[in-house]
Amino acid sequence: MARDPARTEPVFALSRHESGTQPKGRWVLERGAERIPLPAGESVIGRGADVDIVVDNHRVSRRHAKIIVTDSAVFVEDLGSVNGVRVDGAVVQGRLLVTAGVRISIADEFFSLALADRNEAVRATQRVPTQDADDGHPADVTTRRTHAFQLMLGVVDKAIALGKPDEAERLLGTLLAEVLEEAQKNGDVPSEVAVAASQAALKLARATGKSQWVEYPLRLFLAKRMLLPLESVDELFGVARRASRLDPALLRRYVTLVEGLRLGPGDRFVLSRLHNLANMLGAVGPG
Repeated sequence: MARDPARTEPVFALSRHESGTQPKGRWVLERGAERIPLPAGESVIGRGADVDIVVDNHRVSRRHAKIIVTDSAVFVEDLGSVNGVRVDGAVVQGRLLVTAGVRISIADEFFSLALADRNEAVRATQRVPTQDADDGHPADVTTRRTHAFQLMLGVVDKAIALGKPDEAERLLGTLLAEVLEEAQKNGDVPSEVAVAASQAALKLARATGKSQWVEYPLRLFLAKRMLLPLESVDELFGVARRASRLDPALLRRYVTLVEGLRLGPGDRFVLSRLHNLANMLGAVGPG
């Protein structure tokens, strides 16, 4: 089989929109005049009787592909089909992040991903017992949101490996901005989500050297009034040297906050690492 030219950069031929993911949206698959609501969670596509979306076509495998709808993103995954899955002409291998407007081919059947209207969103909720992120149990919402970061990081790693840090930034930027805004408004972003977001921001900091991403964990955990994990602080040492500039007043404010927390022995070691970081960057003295 001839090599598909689109196969060289499958991560980047995914969307006709530059805005990245549309968080918290309800979704449908369009096929001609048919609109198929997609619930939160996984929807399997194939010609088998046990799938969620049945496609009566002999070229379609019994379990051909699946669509994964998380709290913050949508993904397409090939389930080892014979005749393949493509997104806007790019061959899907593994799991790919997609957005509204993309064209998904399942063998020779074509679908488009679109945002649902209100009535379709209600039907999607009723299809499966999975609740929407806005209405679900907080623990379930936290798990889905953390999982969304984990799924996206694989795509981001591929983008960075291909020398496309700007694409990595586009894929993660909206989600990171939402988490930080939520934390700064009410401070109740779950710790698991905050840690996942900080790890993602530091990955962008390593790839781009931009100070906005190296500062992100400090801003997020300052808003949460919590101590950063030791591994994040250690990572800050490396990326802070590459940042074009790091606001010393921000680091001082965060260190002052941590000094006022009730700390155990392990936490005090993290604080000592923060003091070392502040000394290294000259972020000492009054703010």
